Amino acid sequence: MDSSSDIYTGSPGDIIISWIGVNDLKVMNAWRKANGMSLCRGFLKKEDDPACLGSGKEEKGRNGPTRTFTDEWEAQTIYLLASAKMHEDGKSFAAWVGRGTEASVQCIPTGVDNPTDYEQLLSALEKFIQDEKLLQKDPERINFLLSPGTPQMQTMSLWYSEQKFPGSRKYMTVSPEESIQGRQIREVRLPFSMASDTARLTSEPELENPDIMEIAETYGDYRKISILLLGETGTGKSTAARKIHDLTSRGTGKFVTAHCAEFAQGGDPSMFRQTLFGTKKGAFTGSEERTGLFAEANNGGTLFLDEIGDLPLTCQSLLLRALQEEEYSRLGEETKIHKITNVRIICATNKDLIHEVQEGRFREDLYYRIAMCPVKLKTLREIRDQDCRQFESIVRDILNQIEQQEDRFKNLRITLDPGAWDLINSYDWPGNHRQLHHTLYISAAYANKRNRGVITAQILKRHISFGDQLLNTRKTGEAGEDGKLPEDLMKWLEDKKVAFVTQALKENGYTISKAAKRLGCSYQIIQRLVRQKHLLDGS
Repeated sequence: MDSSSDIYTGSPGDIIISWIGVNDLKVMNAWRKANGMSLCRGFLKKEDDPACLGSGKEEKGRNGPTRTFTDEWEAQTIYLLASAKMHEDGKSFAAWVGRGTEASVQCIPTGVDNPTDYEQLLSALEKFIQDEKLLQKDPERINFLLSPGTPQMQTMSLWYSEQKFPGSRKYMTVSPEESIQGRQIREVRLPFSMASDTARLTSEPELENPDIMEIAETYGDYRKISILLLGETGTGKSTAARKIHDLTSRGTGKFVTAHCAEFAQGGDPSMFRQTLFGTKKGAFTGSEERTGLFAEANNGGTLFLDEIGDLPLTCQSLLLRALQEEEYSRLGEETKIHKITNVRIICATNKDLIHEVQEGRFREDLYYRIAMCPVKLKTLREIRDQDCRQFESIVRDILNQIEQQEDRFKNLRITLDPGAWDLINSYDWPGNHRQLHHTLYISAAYANKRNRGVITAQILKRHISFGDQLLNTRKTGEAGEDGKLPEDLMKWLEDKKVAFVTQALKENGYTISKAAKRLGCSYQIIQRLVRQKHLLDGS
């Protein structure tokens, strides 16, 4: 955990969250004793001697961990979380903290009777956040003070700030003797990122990627947290962006899409400015008044920058400036500034942006601006290999969608026979969700005309995109032994798969788990093929 000094001293809208610690109360008691006031004793141990509490002088920088921060940090509200043992003295401590700040100071009783119990501390933080409705506030206003309390309290505050308030800040205070250039406040920065908490994800298979539900719930309402959706073509990045929009408070606003690939040809920054920022009538010959996409989304909406990896460098600099400064000017109206006040940015690409940065095709500073929350969507292959129930649910949901979308299917139940299911499970679907949907749709149309709605393996083979599979085959160097293209690609692929699995089984003592590891695929895939082809019979 890295910490560094920070010259920032808060703003009138800031919120401070801190546990109440024993050292804070001892400093307060010293002051109360010096001023002839009764001592708060709820936290004191029997061996504590009030005479040893200190001089009792109210001196900035020596008023305990909490007031060292709050005496200097400008804020609107200060929340002091009190354990059950500290609750008795919490109101007195809130009044003590209030002597050094103009902020509203509130003592929050948490009922925690064991300040070293992580589960109790987490429950207390959850209840506090729910009661105060802090999730509706801008996380950049929230500051967690980590110095007071037990190590467990500090740890849970750190974890909670990372998980629930991305964009918030964390601070610690030190004694005057440990100050750097007179500064006793240090910002805490982690040299690593904490993994997302996925414990609340549903185990029920759904059409949408379950990660998207978590992203929307955790980060969706924070407009300054940019989300970058990554994944192969057809993994549903546009659908995921729309899902995030719909699941958050922005669902009532406009969802506006900018297709960045359209600006790739020629890299014309004027076209980019017109599209995103708008045009003033008469800016150039024949130009009309045009509202830009930023303005359309700038009322609680979402601007989705699709295929951002294709955006030319000349346009990247314009976008970066707009996102950094949160302002722009329309083409032909350069002296008038329009503020970006209420837009959520979501980007998507099928490119490896890190590689693009290294190759000089994508700006590094823009990457960090748009990739605060990168999300990699799973391919159909990954879903199939990791969770067969979810994969089958995706197939069934697509069939249900097709039945509802097409009038010709409304009185017909579209089904897959066992052979079709086997083919769907064995095919790699290089085009992902889009290819699967298109293949099932055209296969359903064929089955509706000739087979009473039952899709067979033969019907499915007829409509699978051979071009995508052929391209995928060429990339791996797996052409026919004689260099010629196979006449029946699916049979050729199936034969190759059986040959490789048979060889792997033989080399690994006919143990399915070892063969699966050798081939880099799941146990279930190998087991399914072994059963279908009877590969272990007689071994």
